[in-house]
Amino acid sequence: LNEIFMKLKRSQFISDDALAGAFAGAVARLLSAPFDVLKIRFQMQYTPSSHISPPTGSSVKYKSILQAFRLIIQEEGFFALWKGNLSATYLWITYAIVQFSVYGILKRLSEKTTQPTTTLNEKNGKNSSSSARKAFLLFLAGAGAGITATIATYPFDIMRTQFAIQGKEKFHSTMYSFVDYTLRTKGPQGFFAGVTPAVIGIAPYMGLNFALFESIRLLMLVNPSFNNSSNDKERSRVTPLSLFRNALSGGLAGGVSKFVVYPLDTVKKRLQAQALQTTITSLPTAPTYTGIIHCIGSIYCKEGIKGFYRGILPTTVKSIVATAITFSAYEAAKDMLNEQRVTEE
Repeated sequence: LNEIFMKLKRSQFISDDALAGAFAGAVARLLSAPFDVLKIRFQMQYTPSSHISPPTGSSVKYKSILQAFRLIIQEEGFFALWKGNLSATYLWITYAIVQFSVYGILKRLSEKTTQPTTTLNEKNGKNSSSSARKAFLLFLAGAGAGITATIATYPFDIMRTQFAIQGKEKFHSTMYSFVDYTLRTKGPQGFFAGVTPAVIGIAPYMGLNFALFESIRLLMLVNPSFNNSSNDKERSRVTPLSLFRNALSGGLAGGVSKFVVYPLDTVKKRLQAQALQTTITSLPTAPTYTGIIHCIGSIYCKEGIKGFYRGILPTTVKSIVATAITFSAYEAAKDMLNEQRVTEE
């Protein structure tokens, strides 16, 4: 793995952040894909609240994580849990490359601009204010990275959603079929259905994600229970403890962040779904939404607060797993690159 990294690294056009991000995105996607499919299926499931009459001829199809897993495997086969995996892998890899590259640039810029202020505050004993400012700048860097990556890779997100909401009968069998159909029927804007709530939701999500990850990891680094390294050189090596530390920090950050912004993710998926074609049987038909405000109002009035949190459990589990894997793989890849570089020098 080191040899592969270093061969790619010798290309002057690939940064450590981009290379480590690509590795992290691929690993995280492969391991967390089933939860992603479940999350989308639950979000697509229109379920009116108890005071609204249920849709005629339909009932709730997916009731729990285990029941949904069993039903999908029974009706569509085991590998249906990886539906849309090709487009989703493209999404995760390109998203991670853009996200970590932009975050690395913004983080280094923020560190340069705050270094004199931080040093002065430390001399004056104002560590709390400098820490708060650093966390806020990390939040802004994460938000900026998330917005950039979301817009750059959004067509892959649309494709991933389309393949995930197809049942055993496929409306689109290939990515080319989907691209051709979308261009003919909806034009280029068809690849950006639901992009507004996606951008609004990704800013606080990724901002919190990175700020919490960096903060939690810093707390662990100063705790002897999570850090047995005596110097920076040892700390940069990939060890079981460093993998666990990064995974735990990433998992906590991902779970909290996803729960906070989940309602906007549901709105995004609903707006995406009405621009796509589902072949899943027995799913109640959701209303037609004219925009983000109408979608929010309609979900609240017809489904209640619970409507915004359909699939929150598999999504939170998926977010914890995916973020833990992403950050631990990303940091491990960067550590391996740094270690190999030092060895060569």
